[in-house]
Order: sequence, then structure tokens, then C-alpha cells
Amino acid sequence: MKRFLTFVVTFFLVISGLVSCGNIADDTIKFSVLQGPSALAFCGMINEEFSSECPVEMKVEPSPDIVLPYLIKGELDGTILPSDKAISILEKNPDLFEIVAVCGKGNLSFVTNDSSISSLSDIDFSKNEVYLPKGSTIPETIFSFICMESAMLSSDLKVHDNLSNPVYNYQLFPPEMIQALAAGKIKYAVLPEPFTTLAKQKLGDKIYIPFDIQKGYTHFSKRENYPFTVVVFRKNFIKHRKKQFENFMSVWQKSFDWVISNPHEAGINAEKMQIGIPASLCEAAIPVSALCAEREFDLAITE
Repeated sequence: MKRFLTFVVTFFLVISGLVSCGNIADDTIKFSVLQGPSALAFCGMINEEFSSECPVEMKVEPSPDIVLPYLIKGELDGTILPSDKAISILEKNPDLFEIVAVCGKGNLSFVTNDSSISSLSDIDFSKNEVYLPKGSTIPETIFSFICMESAMLSSDLKVHDNLSNPVYNYQLFPPEMIQALAAGKIKYAVLPEPFTTLAKQKLGDKIYIPFDIQKGYTHFSKRENYPFTVVVFRKNFIKHRKKQFENFMSVWQKSFDWVISNPHEAGINAEKMQIGIPASLCEAAIPVSALCAEREFDLAITE
């Protein structure tokens, strides 16, 4: 009888433990950031003051293509995606996830090693390609938009035709583009932060930023900026775990404010998370990377 009671008690404790562990697991949000600058908006979430309020199993993945299968299978509750990628997926799978916030806006720069370039119209597309970073169509959309709008304003037919036909190359990632600029293998590149900052640090006065892409975009579009990266959550998660979702968004906002106010410490966090950017570069880039945490947003880039 004693052995039977021991068995019953032990069985009860084991089952209770499993249920308890299950509840803990249910309380933990499975979220992924992407390697690179977009992860900076979330590097405050690993601080104990924020993780204690909202337990998150934070993963860092190299690309959206790796993240998406996890999201579809329910192995992730939420993630970061480039805005163009998120919109494209939603057009085909509207019930998969919901875009709930913008976490990064435009921060592109036109960088060249040619000191003779002083304006957009000086670029000769017939002789040199503009290198754009792999992984997103947004840089091409923005740069082409500015070129076309500028072409329409030009009374010079040669300039008009040149700006109407930009030639792009997608073969290099941003760090490779910087190396190619340094070696003189390429002349023109469009870089996002923090890679513009890195290019300045490495190449100094050997590179030039002859015009401001962001100001050009604002001038022609009459919009302040455009969404670059967004936060998405599975619709089922938002529906069935609404309280946890809202708590995550609230805690993320607080952690984001901490990142902006503490770029040095945030950079250390980012390096710990292994997002692929050293702490010192993160610290320098955070103030100029157009990071944000906006739940009210307009996803349109141009009219």
C-alpha cells in the first residue's frame, strides 16, 4: 500500500511538473530578429528588467527565407521582415500574419569614390552600375523613384535619358561593396546604415556622399520617410494570446526607448546577440539608423 501511495504521489508530481513547464513555455514568446541593423531595435529586450516582464525566446537568423518556414509552422510567434517582403507574402497568404509595427525606416546613402560626382545628374549609368545591397527591393525602388522624378525635371535630353535608365547590380552584400569601393573595383553604391558609417570609418576622405537620398525622397514624395523593416506576428497568436501580444509590444517600446537613450550599452547587447555588427559600430550607427517603434504607420513608399 505504501509503495502504491508513493507511486501515486510521484506520478502526480511528475504530471504537475509537466503542466507547470508547459505553462512556462506557453508564457514565452518565440521571436526572431534578422542579422544586421534591424535587430538593433530589439537588443534591449535581453536586459533582465525587460525580459522579466516579458519572457522571450529570441533567435537571430541570417535571412527572411530561413525565418518564414518557422513562422508558417508556428515555431515562431513573430519576427522582423523587410517591408517589401512582408507585403509580398501577405498578398499571397493574407491569413498567415499581421504587420503590427514598423521598426526601421529609410536610411540609405549614395556612396562613391569619384570626387567628380557632385549631384545625381553627374552619374553616368552607361559606364558604371550602381551597386545595391542584396535582400531587399526597397533601395532600387527609392533610387529609381528619385532618378525618374529628377529626369522629368531636366531640360537636358542627355541627362533625362541617362537618369531614366539606371543600371543596377545586386551581386554584393554591403561589407563587400565597401571593400570593392576601397579597391576601386566599383564606383557607385547605395548603402544602408550602419554600413555608411562603417564606410566612413574605413575609407575616410576616399569616399564621398554627394547628395542626400533621404532628402531627395522627401522632396519628391512629400512623405517624411518610408518603412524599411516591419514587425509581424502570426494572426493566430494575436487572436488567442492577445494579452501576451500586447504585453510584448508594451515592453518592446520601453526597451526600444532604452536602446535610443543608451547606444553604448545597446551596442554591447547587440554584439552579445551576435547580429553580425561589432558593438562600437552599433553605438555609432544607432543615432543615424532611423530605428523606430511605430504601431501607427503607412506602408506606402510612393503614391
